[in-house]
Amino acid sequence: MKFLVFSDSHEYTNGMDYAIEKHKHINHIIHCGDMASDVLYLHHVYGSTHSICGVCGNNDYYAPDPFHRVVFCGRQKIYVTHGHREHVKSSLYTLKSKAMSSGCGICIFGHTHKQFFEEQNGLVILNPGSIGYFKQEYAVITVEDIQVNVELMKL
Repeated sequence: MKFLVFSDSHEYTNGMDYAIEKHKHINHIIHCGDMASDVLYLHHVYGSTHSICGVCGNNDYYAPDPFHRVVFCGRQKIYVTHGHREHVKSSLYTLKSKAMSSGCGICIFGHTHKQFFEEQNGLVILNPGSIGYFKQEYAVITVEDIQVNVELMKL
């Protein structure tokens, strides 16, 4: 199963549109927050052809999505959050702890606007970067059984 992973679009939906067009074969999307309205946009435009999962970020006031969620992908579980409540700008300790205590082997977050990928103690940790503004960064995750492949992308 393949996922397009976005974060911090900040009402710049063109970058997501370009990435979705570029990866037509991928029909699963994860959005790590900032902006909840962009997740609604994804549901409106792509909801009939894509499964879409989103969480709230620090700029998502009064949005209905949770601040974190666990996504099931076969034998893998993915912890999805924006990261501001886990204080990811200062440390990944809380983020890793929450992912591991949720039984997740993959942890995806945003908030810092910086791409990041590491695999440590059986936990894959990913920040796709910011798809908004000028950076236009995102990630593609492929999960097959317990194998995980991460590609950091830029438009």
